[in-house]
Amino acid sequence: MRRILLAITALLLLSMIGTVDVCAQNLIIKVDGGRKITASKADSVLLDSLRVQSLDSTILTNELKPKKASPAQQLNEAVAQRQRFSLTKDTISPGSHFALSLVPGMAQINNRQYWKTPTFIAAIGALSAGGLITSNQYNVAKQNWQQAVNLGQPYEIVAPLNRQMNSLGTARTALFAMAGATYLYQLADAVYNYKGYHNPVRKATMLAAIFPGAGFFYTKTYWRIPIYYGGFVAIATVIDYNSRNYQRYKMAYSLNADGDPSTVDEFNGGYTPEALKNARDGYRRNRDLGIICMVGAYALSIIDTYVIATLKNWDVSEDLAMTIEPTSFEELKVYSTTNQHTTNVGMKLKLKF
Repeated sequence: MRRILLAITALLLLSMIGTVDVCAQNLIIKVDGGRKITASKADSVLLDSLRVQSLDSTILTNELKPKKASPAQQLNEAVAQRQRFSLTKDTISPGSHFALSLVPGMAQINNRQYWKTPTFIAAIGALSAGGLITSNQYNVAKQNWQQAVNLGQPYEIVAPLNRQMNSLGTARTALFAMAGATYLYQLADAVYNYKGYHNPVRKATMLAAIFPGAGFFYTKTYWRIPIYYGGFVAIATVIDYNSRNYQRYKMAYSLNADGDPSTVDEFNGGYTPEALKNARDGYRRNRDLGIICMVGAYALSIIDTYVIATLKNWDVSEDLAMTIEPTSFEELKVYSTTNQHTTNVGMKLKLKF
């Protein structure tokens, strides 16, 4: 009996060892989200996993490495780098463009109108230099005229000196005015030829404020330009005439009323100090009135340009409509004893917006 039990125990042990061996050969491994495979496949799965990890590390390494740009990309990057520090880039804002135009010729470079840069610089420089030279000549002529007046020279000598002084003063004023007008014109030219994004109403108003008539040219209302310029020229003539005479009578009054018999005015005492004072004050009043009229005309041209530009860019919707149709309405007439209703017929105006 004992032998039988030993034999059974030995068989059971042998069977358990075999089972363990089988289980070891068929060990269940959980991978890939719970999917079950046997141990006989574990080696292949491990190799595949290692291959995937190796592939991922290779991709990651390639992504971290700087990619070599193509020749076209390198050219575009070089152009972009130049554009960042170039006056010809298109991304400049209207405000920066206007600030750039304060330096004569710089905004024309941004607008790619290169030939205008030396033209404006040469014109402004030449007119300014001519104005300075003429101003020096005017000062010399004024000193000669003043000396002749102080010495009591006869009219035949004083009058030519006065005419020479006035002509040089006119030339000086004209040259400086032309230099200033050329400078303002280059500002208007820079704004007018700006190619970037802009508000049409704001651009037209800015042109009108920079240079008289430029806003009308931009809005294509050309017939307004000669009207305003005629008014500007007439007012400027009045201002110049009264300013010259104001200076003339101011000096004559000073010489006549100083109490020094050695100083004689250009009229050789032909007018009393009171008359000279009244003439001086009258010319000064007319000059100041002319300046006020000039400012008013200039402001009116800006407002007029703004209104025209706004109307030209007005958003007219297709839903706008106006119709006239017949209608009837009742009218109540109140009397002392009774009220009476009457029906009347008329026309009705309907606006749809």
